[in-house]
Amino acid sequence: MVIAGRSSEKGNALAHRLGENALFVRTDVTQESDVDNMISLSVKRFGRIDCLFNNAGTPGPIGAIEETDLADVNAAMSLLFGAVGG
Repeated sequence: MVIAGRSSEKGNALAHRLGENALFVRTDVTQESDVDNMISLSVKRFGRIDCLFNNAGTPGPIGAIEETDLADVNAAMSLLFGAVGG
C-alpha cells in the first residue's frame, strides 16, 4: 500500500502504524513531477499498481470577492481542477 500526501510527518506515522507493507511518498498532486515520482517508487517497491484513489481537495477561499486574494483562488483552482488526473 502506498500513501501519498503533503504531510511527511502524518504520512510516515501512518505508514509505520500499517507496517512493512505500507510506503509513504510525499506527493503534492498539483506537481506532475511529484506524481511521477510516487508512481515510480510504487512500482519499484511493489512491482505494479492495481488501484489508484485520489482524494485531494480543499475548500476555496471564503469571503467577499473584493477581499479575496488571487493567489488563494489560484491555489484552490490548481488543486481542484488542475491536479494530475483531475
